[in-house]
Amino acid sequence: MSSTEIESCMSYFANNMINQTKLYLDKFWLFEEEMYEVWIPLKDKIFKFPSLYEKERSCLDFFSSNFATYTITGGCLFSKKSYKNLTKIMKKMKEKYLIIIEDYLNPNAPPHTDGPALHFKIPVGLKWSNFYIKELQICEELIKRPVRNFFVFGDSGNWGKYIANDFEWPLEITGYSPELKKIFKKHFYFPKKYRKDLLSERSDCAEKIINEWNFLEKK
Repeated sequence: MSSTEIESCMSYFANNMINQTKLYLDKFWLFEEEMYEVWIPLKDKIFKFPSLYEKERSCLDFFSSNFATYTITGGCLFSKKSYKNLTKIMKKMKEKYLIIIEDYLNPNAPPHTDGPALHFKIPVGLKWSNFYIKELQICEELIKRPVRNFFVFGDSGNWGKYIANDFEWPLEITGYSPELKKIFKKHFYFPKKYRKDLLSERSDCAEKIINEWNFLEKK
C-alpha cells in the first residue's frame, strides 16, 4: 500500500486536523492497487463506460442493459437518510463494502482542480457519524461539496449509483437488477415534488428521466 496516496490527500484536505484526517484515510482509503485489481473490473460490469462525464446527454444509458433505473435531482454524495437507506439494502444483500470511486475523465484534466481523485472503501454497517465527520475537510469534500462525480456500488455488482454533482444539472442516477426493484422502492421512495423539480428544469435529458419515473409510482 502506497503512503504517497495518503500523503497527497493530506496535503489538500488535512487543514488543522492532521492526526484525525490520517486516521480516517488509514481506515477508509481505497488504494489504487486494490482499486484497479479488484474494483474497477466490477465497476466496468455495472456501468457501460469507463467514464460517464461526457455522457450527460444520454444520462439514462449509463448501466448494464438489464438494469432498471431511476433518477432524482442531486448535489451531494449522500445525505444522512440516503446513506442509512442504502446501507440497509446492502446489509440485506449481505454486501461487505460500499465502494466510492471518483469519475475522472482524464487524471490530468478532471472536472475540477481541487486535489487528487477520491476513492474510498467503506465497510457496510459503518455509522453515519463515523462516515461523515463534519470537522474533517476530507469528509466535506467527499460527501457534501458538489464539485465531484462518483461511481458508487457494492461488492455484489447488482446495483450502482452515478452521483453527477458536476453536471450542468446535478443528478443522482441509480441502476439495479430487476429482482431488486421491491427492496429499492421500499427504501428509496421519493415524493412527487422531485418530478416537479425535473419538469422545472430545461435539460436535454429531463424528458427521458420523466419517462422512466414509473419506478417510483408503480406498485
